[in-house]
Order: sequence, then structure tokens, then C-alpha cells
Amino acid sequence: MTNALAQDREYYRSLIEALIDGFPWLPVEGEPSVDEVARRAAADAPSVGELRLTHLYTDADLFLTLPDYRGGNAARAVLYHPLDEGIRPAEDGFVGSLGRSHRTIAAIYEADYVDPVADPTVVLHGCVPVEYTEAKLRSMMTGITATALRVQRLHEDVQSPLREVLSGGSDPSNGALTDSNCHA
Repeated sequence: MTNALAQDREYYRSLIEALIDGFPWLPVEGEPSVDEVARRAAADAPSVGELRLTHLYTDADLFLTLPDYRGGNAARAVLYHPLDEGIRPAEDGFVGSLGRSHRTIAAIYEADYVDPVADPTVVLHGCVPVEYTEAKLRSMMTGITATALRVQRLHEDVQSPLREVLSGGSDPSNGALTDSNCHA
């Protein structure tokens, strides 16, 4: 383990609190607590703490890994926000467009420590360096939160017409579900 990543439990607890305080992200019930994650993060390599946060107003989850040994960072964050859990990555067609839309949204809300991803389930990755600043953490979490909200709206815009069709409703601007000129 590098000396930079050899931080104590209070360092990791403080980092986690800085990431979630004032933002609508909560630890998922039944998963390791903030204290347990901080304890694991401060243990000797290769021990890591993993914390799953859920967004209060969207279907998004934010996964934190502390420390990020591979990248040499204090933490790695992954924003997971699938339209449908069963969708697998693809370059072309609807799924490719969905992934590129996720990347575009994340790029619009560009923030410190964050990299957009073109994927139908993972929207962005973030890395918090050991020598982070509170201002950059706030920028990161503001960008991640805004991205989660905008991706949720995109998903609702995609799903809304499907729900309408399945509920038997129709929108005259899109044509009726039944056509009186067509007979079976």
C-alpha cells in the first residue's frame, strides 16, 4: 500500500461525510454503514470499503470504493443509473444512443474529479484524490446530483409513451391506438 493511501478511519469517515452532507444521497439500508466502510478503508491493503448510496429523488445509485488502489486515489465513485437493468452495452441502435445520451448529460454537468461514460447503465466515474479540496468535492457532488436528476428525466421521457400505450391511453398527436379505417 502506498503511503498516500494509508489514511486513518477518521480521514475516510470525513471524506464520506463531505461527499453526502447537503446532498440527497443516503446509504442503502442493510449494507455496510459509513463507520464500517471507513474502518475497512483504513485497514491494510488490499482491504477496501464499499458504500452504496441511493438518490432520494431518482432511481440512481452511487457506488463508492475507498481507497481506489488501482487509481491511487482516496475514493472512486460510479454513478449507476440504468433505464432497465436488463439492457446490455452496445455501440449502435437505441442502446448505443442511450449510452451516448448519458455521456452527453454527464458532460453538460461537468465537474471536478468526474469523467462521463457512454454506457446504458453507468453514467460517470469519479475519482477523489488523496489531497482533495472541499470545494472540488462539492463541485463533484453537485455535478453528479444534477446528472442523476437529468438522466431520470430522460428515462421518464422514454418510458412515458410506453406506459401510455400499455395503459390504453392515446395521444391524438401521435395517432390513436385504434384506427376506425382499419378493420380486422
